[in-house]
Amino acid sequence: MSISETTIHPLNLSEVISAIDADLYKSISDADLQKLLAVAVRAYSARTNEQPIGIFPSQCTITATEVMFAATAMLRAVNVHLFEFATWQTFSGIRATDGRN
Repeated sequence: MSISETTIHPLNLSEVISAIDADLYKSISDADLQKLLAVAVRAYSARTNEQPIGIFPSQCTITATEVMFAATAMLRAVNVHLFEFATWQTFSGIRATDGRN
């Protein structure tokens, strides 16, 4: 059963996250992984529009390389170039919520 075929309730969302963290992500189809990322980006954007929150949990072990791969792919997918992104960040006033600028 794929993620797209399953209704995920808040109570078992932590199970999905744990499964992905436990290297079970390899069994997730590309399409489901894309849907999961799209939903997470949309939810994060909506939430931070209401009240800024950090992007990762405090004990997150994600690397800068992993972030760069994902960020580059997302910018390419929406046809935003690095210069446009930098300009938007400069003029939007949006800054990191973890104390970094």
